[in-house]
Amino acid sequence: MYKLSKYNIEVGVVENQFLLFNSVTRAFATVDPLARDIMADLGTYSASKNPAVVERVATMKKGGFIVPESRDETGLLVLQREAARFHSEVLTLILAPTMNCNMACPYCFEKKVSGNMSEEIMNKIISFAEDYMNENVVKEVSVTWYGGEPLLQKDTIYLLSDKLIALCAQKNVAYNADIITNGVLLDIETAKRLVERKVFSAQITIDGTRDYHNKRRILKSKEDSFTPIVNNIQAVKDIINIRVRVNVDKDNIQDVESLIAYFTNELGWGNNPMFYLAPVRGSMEFCLYDENICLQDDQFSGLELELTQFFLEKTPESARHTLYPSRLALFCQAEGRGSYVIDPDGYLYTCWQNVGAKEFAIGHLDGPAFENETYIKWLSNPLPHACLECSFLPCCQGGCGYERIHNDTAQCTFQTFSYIEKLKLAFIYHMNQTKATETAD
Repeated sequence: MYKLSKYNIEVGVVENQFLLFNSVTRAFATVDPLARDIMADLGTYSASKNPAVVERVATMKKGGFIVPESRDETGLLVLQREAARFHSEVLTLILAPTMNCNMACPYCFEKKVSGNMSEEIMNKIISFAEDYMNENVVKEVSVTWYGGEPLLQKDTIYLLSDKLIALCAQKNVAYNADIITNGVLLDIETAKRLVERKVFSAQITIDGTRDYHNKRRILKSKEDSFTPIVNNIQAVKDIINIRVRVNVDKDNIQDVESLIAYFTNELGWGNNPMFYLAPVRGSMEFCLYDENICLQDDQFSGLELELTQFFLEKTPESARHTLYPSRLALFCQAEGRGSYVIDPDGYLYTCWQNVGAKEFAIGHLDGPAFENETYIKWLSNPLPHACLECSFLPCCQGGCGYERIHNDTAQCTFQTFSYIEKLKLAFIYHMNQTKATETAD
């Protein structure tokens, strides 16, 4: 016997076609009248010998739209989630060589402390990584350079990168890296030296056209930050992959359209570099921002959907892949073993939103027992009942673990509010492509 999957999502009727998406298998299908009849009376139709019915039932089984009646779909997802927590073959290191920064952005959530990573701490990171690889099956080491502003300590990045790359070569483990930087110090020479050390991508934030950006991305020197950042991106975009993040709230939302026009029409950005929008959050402990200025997720998702539509028209081949919800084992690796944020003093954290706040550390390189209350919370944090009952669970896995642990609440991701509209866009794009092909033939 079979039943309908609880993870079927009714997308609605588009161009006279009823659309159905399954968030476990990511199957996306049109449902004809016969298939809808089968779904309405599955018990009767699943035993039918009618060839048309048999064919529809087989297709629905393959797409995961119907599943064996005995299958505990939610239980399987929870098991897969727990497996992902403890059996990752990737060691993820988020390394902050300094918590100093040359900017003073009002929405920054990080605790600003002085001090840079010493050679002693660097060597302890190498020992930590080696011990982890000796004790676990590791196929890849993935490093993100973070801060503060990590490029204030370029030599640390170069030296520690060389040591990690050598260790991975010795262990026959793959290595890759990226960097999150404000871009002020990312000149051509720096980009080349980073790429030599397998840092192949960089995330840089621009928060609006020049005047808006300079009010929000504030250099401590009070000088213009917009111009050097844009100039650096233009200079290095063919050396290192650049992703431009645009933080959005109620203060700069009216400038987003002008910024996108500037990026695309004047600079020719879109694919190289690509850019995306991100909502500002005001709930972090060290954030100086007024949370009332932050956009609600449904407000932000509408804006992000407009940008998606824009990219679908401008760069359809790359944009169409962003229209389908991803299947996640964990929302964030911070809830799993094998991902560690390490600050300049050698303290370890699960989540980079805690970095620098030593009261939230899960251990230290001198002796990371990982037995404190904070780490236990991160590795045992259950999903709320509402999340377990939600058909979008495979796509979001309960959202941000930080919110559930520190604010005792589950918060739907902004993507949840636009999944269905993006799927409609995907279908319309598919239909237009089909019509264009038929016309050409």
